[in-house]
Amino acid sequence: MTQSVDLLLRNPSEYPRAGLVVRQWKPVAKALGVRGARSATVARLLDPTNPKGATVDLAAQVDRLVPHDRSHDQLVFKLDSPIPGGDEHYRAVSGKVRVTAAQSNAQPYGATVQRYPTGVKLINQHLEVWLNTSATKYAHQPQDQFYGGAVTSVILQKASFPPFTDRLECVDAIESRAGFWPHPEARAMQIDRIHLVRPPWDERRSVDFFPFREPWTLVSDSTGPVRAVATIMSAPFELRCKEAGGKSDHVFECNVYRTLSLYDDVDWIGDEIWVNARDIDTGKTQRLWFTARFFMMVQFTQDPELFKYPDHPGWFSLTPPDKPSSDPRLGYAFATDAQSGAIWSPPLDYHDEMTKPRAFSWELGTSRTVHCVHKFRCMTNALEMGHEAGWLWYDLVFKRIRGTLAGEK
Repeated sequence: MTQSVDLLLRNPSEYPRAGLVVRQWKPVAKALGVRGARSATVARLLDPTNPKGATVDLAAQVDRLVPHDRSHDQLVFKLDSPIPGGDEHYRAVSGKVRVTAAQSNAQPYGATVQRYPTGVKLINQHLEVWLNTSATKYAHQPQDQFYGGAVTSVILQKASFPPFTDRLECVDAIESRAGFWPHPEARAMQIDRIHLVRPPWDERRSVDFFPFREPWTLVSDSTGPVRAVATIMSAPFELRCKEAGGKSDHVFECNVYRTLSLYDDVDWIGDEIWVNARDIDTGKTQRLWFTARFFMMVQFTQDPELFKYPDHPGWFSLTPPDKPSSDPRLGYAFATDAQSGAIWSPPLDYHDEMTKPRAFSWELGTSRTVHCVHKFRCMTNALEMGHEAGWLWYDLVFKRIRGTLAGEK
């Protein structure tokens, strides 16, 4: 058994950067020669050229996102200081860390998970996020079955508006600011449609599925010193495709998977989405190419402003009009590696006249795995939230710091 293995840190920026490193754990575990290890310790080499030199321990953990599929396991650690700049193609090495296998994650610092029968709550020093797994939200309204997989509460714990509230509810910030309950249908960050394309020889072509109508299942949760994560799975749906050159259908049982991450002492939410398909005949599984659509019903003002570059689909922001106001001036920033299309407000298929100004939807580009970042902030403006969205996209999605094994692309 190898006692430790080194990862090469690659900073794609020309300037020094610190931050988070997330990578697949399985190849690292294989290099370590371990199979049962469920976590790791990580230490940064102060002198990367001296393998026997001094090191600094880093906050690190391993998260098993899907219990029955080790390929989704992730190693995540937080750098303690900026590493030197490199180049945008990840060819330069900016530092080294040493990884050693461990049996369990260290105790969490500030990010935790709480499980409930109808959802899961992620909490850190800045945010309290409720992820609804049930298709319903209220026991007295069982007919309202459209909350599956939605975030129905995002509380800014440090946004104080005395005497009414010391924690702002972002899904309906104006009502929360005044001390009232949010709109009962308010929600954010919901995947309401999955679009799948059949092969070109199948005349049925594409098909839509709507996972918000069914309950989701919490398949795993994990905590450690770096973050708290929860993975949920949609109800299964069936995809039929014609076999190449044949007339019979190939049948797949599909599920949408989604992992939300809340890191220690940050004010944004990480989001990873994929669609898993199991061949009914062989039992083999694969990730499908898919297109996801987001929906949210959040009150900014009657006339929210969108900031989005037409030729840059990686991020956008929504803010209230940039003028003095007594409302909490809630803003929202979104970033993705799958490219976001036009933002519709209201969505084309939205029918509630009273809440039209609060309803938004946008579709992502086709991908096998989607990484997104969401951020809510109060007392903000269009310029500030535009900067935030651009930073989230560059640092956390487009040009993340990577940790690679020797010889690994």
